[in-house]
Amino acid sequence: MVSPEKPKNHLHNMPSDAHSVWLKKLIKEVTFNCPESREEIETLIKSCPNNAQAIIPRLAEYQINKIQKELKPDQKTLAVFYPSKAYRENLGSEDLYERIRAQGYNVIFLFGVIRGDEFEKRPFSYYAGHDLIGYFNFINAFIFPTLMPGLPFDAKKILFVHDIYDSPKGVAETSPVSLNDGKPQRVPPLLDELDYTFLPSRALMPSSNKLSLIRQKPLCRIPGGYIKLDKNIQYFKSIQIPIDSIIFAPTVHWDHFYDYVAVPEHGSDIVGALLEQFPKYKIIFRPHPHTVDTQEVQKVAGAFKDHPQFEFDTNASFYMENYARSQLMVTDMSGTAFTYAFTTSRPVVFFSHKDETAENAFGKIRYFKDRERIGYVATNIQELCEKVSYILDNKVELQKKIGEFREETIYNLGKTEDYIVDNIRFILENEIHPDWQYVESPIAAREKPETQASLPNINPEPVLIEEGYNNFNIIVFGGLFYGLAQGEGAFDIVKFKNNHYQACFEGTSVEQVRLLIDQNCSDRTIK
Repeated sequence: MVSPEKPKNHLHNMPSDAHSVWLKKLIKEVTFNCPESREEIETLIKSCPNNAQAIIPRLAEYQINKIQKELKPDQKTLAVFYPSKAYRENLGSEDLYERIRAQGYNVIFLFGVIRGDEFEKRPFSYYAGHDLIGYFNFINAFIFPTLMPGLPFDAKKILFVHDIYDSPKGVAETSPVSLNDGKPQRVPPLLDELDYTFLPSRALMPSSNKLSLIRQKPLCRIPGGYIKLDKNIQYFKSIQIPIDSIIFAPTVHWDHFYDYVAVPEHGSDIVGALLEQFPKYKIIFRPHPHTVDTQEVQKVAGAFKDHPQFEFDTNASFYMENYARSQLMVTDMSGTAFTYAFTTSRPVVFFSHKDETAENAFGKIRYFKDRERIGYVATNIQELCEKVSYILDNKVELQKKIGEFREETIYNLGKTEDYIVDNIRFILENEIHPDWQYVESPIAAREKPETQASLPNINPEPVLIEEGYNNFNIIVFGGLFYGLAQGEGAFDIVKFKNNHYQACFEGTSVEQVRLLIDQNCSDRTIK
């Protein structure tokens, strides 16, 4: 049998009741597509000491041997990793990966969370939750949709960026790490793990390949495209539905976003004005999925729940039907504005009541400059209604303008999967592509980390690694993991130590934190 290299994570003993629940859940997930092997795994685990540190390597060894029996040993292996329930549509169709297999590569699908969806029914699908994935050293390259720790140290890591534009939220999550010892800055730890970024648009491609920040290894930026946009456009062209609505889709409203976004101070005023000024249209309120249960959103929804023209959209995963129904979108600074406009060629009104200071707060990113290429900016409720009226009267002209902007902005529009098939060998065979941007930056290798296979031992600043797991954000800091309820604000280790959060859990792995969240425990720590 193949013994996987141990990633040396710091998994500790859990209380016996929590350990039992965790173990049952883990066995169920490992056998999600082969329940007949559950008894075999239970027998395997009985020979282990009763702690996660002993069990995880045995389960990883079991999974690795099972997977490798189904692969061609003379072929390199590409893994498509879905670490959470989100962003699965962003990584492509089964046909895409069949075409890659036809070029002589193994392709497998790995899941960090079991959701019971169609993606998990594909051939070559396996569970590889975050505690197992670090042992999968036989994989040559990983494709994945969001920044995350825990992948094998030596594998090529290809991030399929899920922001279509450089939104304020996306920029806020990738600030460089500041060091206090006088040394040059490094890129954030999770960005430092990447070998390739697969970029959807020219807005995300830096004009220069020069980078002053220190990296542990070279980075290549690929002008790739956006698979989900290609699928959205196909769906939009095929659907036949009355266009009877205006959609209001604001972004998150916590941390430093709170004073700049629409919902906390102006959400009810915006919905009320739209209902009053445009009575023949349905007004669809679609908040960011991670804010649906917050007090601010519920206040807006409750104020208009009995209005016959008001709809509250809480569907976290599917938005296309309501996009197709709407004449236009109203938002604040959500990245979905560009997704909507590029999908439908319909305009957006950006409500920005503090527009004069927004760029200073979030940086001079193209998002702010290019808003008027897909719509208009309104700084108060009156301006908002005026812009909506103008759009409704000038739809055809604006749609043509947006369509042209989409063509010049999105890479490989409508052909992203073809581009991947034609160019994947440049990654798997370590070849230089003439059209890709190879970043020139100072290189200073990190030591192979001890806490997980691919996670730096100490994070000088908190790093978000999973957003919106049952309304919690999962953060890594100082080699430990924290689950913080959304709406609690930014993570602060001092606040946690002083019990200032109503709901925040600490663990030594992502799986342990998820378990605590699933159990809806009161504030406690895994020791």
